[in-house]
Amino acid sequence: MTHIVALLLAAGFGRRFDHTGRTSKLLAPLGTSSVACTSAAALQTAGLPVYAVVRPQPRALHDALSATGAHLIESERAAQGMGFSIADGIAAIRQLTPMPDGVLICLADMPFIPASLYQQCASALDADHPIVAPSYAGQRGHPVGFWRSEFAALAALDGDAGAGRLLKNQTPTLIDTDCAAVLQDIDQPADLPPAPSS
Repeated sequence: MTHIVALLLAAGFGRRFDHTGRTSKLLAPLGTSSVACTSAAALQTAGLPVYAVVRPQPRALHDALSATGAHLIESERAAQGMGFSIADGIAAIRQLTPMPDGVLICLADMPFIPASLYQQCASALDADHPIVAPSYAGQRGHPVGFWRSEFAALAALDGDAGAGRLLKNQTPTLIDTDCAAVLQDIDQPADLPPAPSS
């Protein structure tokens, strides 16, 4: 049985959500939880161990994610771009014993992806399909899964393009889905559903 883990990227600044940086979109309320914790909970429901990449600050996000059972990976280089966050996360995952067979790289600001979609992507990942991703209406979405054969390349990433460099060189196996949430992130306050009226 393959062992797949989730690398939850939660180290961004979210400047489009609040240009002052005072409000964290990942801690924005969503139902009875928050954006980041809802994302982490879906992954855990899918049966995936969650390793969340965070900046050294703010500690409130650390506390919230830790409370969900996520393992935290602090990235001192996160401010330099998503590529560094991924590289630091993969470096930590490669130190696990036993090392996982693969990883789903997930975004903490995409809280509407259901556990069933994460399970589907994890199940599709193997040595013959070393990169997998969902596709909605012909557009590739998230998460993106990588087999362990890709770990070295992921650990060498830098800059702000994330894993896009690898996806330009290799064609991922696409999983067609009718789940629009694979394209739906929280970018601005208007992207959050309205709070229920009291």
